[in-house]
Amino acid sequence: MDGEILSRAHVNWVSDQPGPLRKLAIHFGTQLAHPAVVCNDWLIEWPPGRIAGYDDDEDSVVLAEHCDLPFRLRVAMLGSFGISASIDRWPEADLVVAAEHVALYRGKLRSIIHHGDQYLLTPPPPIDGSSGWAAVWYAAKDGAGGVLFVFRLASGETRSVFRLPGLLDEKGYRASLFSAGSILDTTGEALARGLSITVPGQFQSELVLVEPN
Repeated sequence: MDGEILSRAHVNWVSDQPGPLRKLAIHFGTQLAHPAVVCNDWLIEWPPGRIAGYDDDEDSVVLAEHCDLPFRLRVAMLGSFGISASIDRWPEADLVVAAEHVALYRGKLRSIIHHGDQYLLTPPPPIDGSSGWAAVWYAAKDGAGGVLFVFRLASGETRSVFRLPGLLDEKGYRASLFSAGSILDTTGEALARGLSITVPGQFQSELVLVEPN
């Protein structure tokens, strides 16, 4: 990140790394010093494969083998989100998945991510994804809701619990788990004690939108 660029522009690339696991680790480091709104990240590599300029890099294996499309989209959504992959090569099902994420980000997530309070709920993940889980929680400053990003990395456990601070204890909330396709009616106090998240496979993810009930 270049502070001089940021004095003249509203965003800056977090990195030229295309690999989702490295980008996830970079977000954890970059956003210790910079708000998400200035951290520009795009999905540039899908379907999995090699990218010109990276053919001889050790990342080529990671690019090809790890992380499904929702995982990669959600890593990019941790900042100012965009897509510049070759969508003309995508099957229709992938276009649908991407369109759903874009609509959700633009309609409900962007303002929370850009202007809310960020909580890193796990230690920074290593660049090869060899740790258990990585999770980031963004809460609206007025406690009206938030969004949770959970990434299961190399963990052998399918379930983990994450405490979600910054909400109003007695207020009712609705937590929508998008990968699981389920909705939970709860309270701020209960979410602060912990929300159980199940992710069935390694290098998969969950996105949870918390809204007033």
